[in-house]
Amino acid sequence: MNSIALVLLPRFHYRALVTTVVSLSLVLSGCTTLQNVPLPVSPGDTVAVHIGDQVKAQRRDGTTLVFQVTNIEPDALRGKDVTVRYADLTALQVQHVSALRTGGAIVGTVVVVAVVVGVVVLLTGGLGVTLP
Repeated sequence: MNSIALVLLPRFHYRALVTTVVSLSLVLSGCTTLQNVPLPVSPGDTVAVHIGDQVKAQRRDGTTLVFQVTNIEPDALRGKDVTVRYADLTALQVQHVSALRTGGAIVGTVVVVAVVVGVVVLLTGGLGVTLP
């Protein structure tokens, strides 16, 4: 019976797992972008923010708040335990996830990990082939 066994050092498994998890975490954290949102100028204007959006609000006093929008009012945004009036803001940004960046990051990470595993296996002679 023909059998092909992939023999890898246990230490390599641990390092590869840690490297993969850390790489994916770093790469995927770069898949979000903050986009500037125009602040309402007059009372009838609407803001391009939706309930559930993660926002970064810069206040006139210099403080910055980051929160998830739970309610949108004519003159303010509400989050859990926070209300920010548009008149008190100098800038507003909404966090968006980029599907293209996320997909590219996942594919790129998988390719890099596969190449690293392949090189290590070839260099360490880790591919054991048993033939009758």
